[in-house]
Amino acid sequence: MGARREQRVEMMLPVRLWGMDRHGKLFEQHATTLDITPVGACLTGVTCDLQVGCIIGVQHGNSKSRFKVAWIGEPGSARDTQIGIITVEPGKYIWGVALARQFGDFFRSEAADIPVEMPAPQISSDSKAKSQNPAPVNYSVRHRSVKRSK
Repeated sequence: MGARREQRVEMMLPVRLWGMDRHGKLFEQHATTLDITPVGACLTGVTCDLQVGCIIGVQHGNSKSRFKVAWIGEPGSARDTQIGIITVEPGKYIWGVALARQFGDFFRSEAADIPVEMPAPQISSDSKAKSQNPAPVNYSVRHRSVKRSK
């Protein structure tokens, strides 16, 4: 697990994984994110026998993408059943939640209690856009006052 390049946001989201394990057997299973970034995530509840560097499919809601396994938690350790993944399809974003960006309003995540920049929400009256994410994601943020120097 090397130096982090992206701001991590603690968020538990249900995901479905599929691919081939280290023995060449097809697998499919459900897991949960512990934290997410624009390009990856830490997943927990992963019980299939994977190896670092393998490519797996990950789906959240109706969005899916391919990811490379960056690290695997040591069995019996605090990170047992956890893996780190990083996208192999840059520009494809499956989490469905607005994440940090370089400029914007500051918010603080109640779950992680860390500062998180979030863009303004995009509201669409298009019913097709609403049907693409039928299951609502429960997360909350609270506004934090920030004094900006001129």
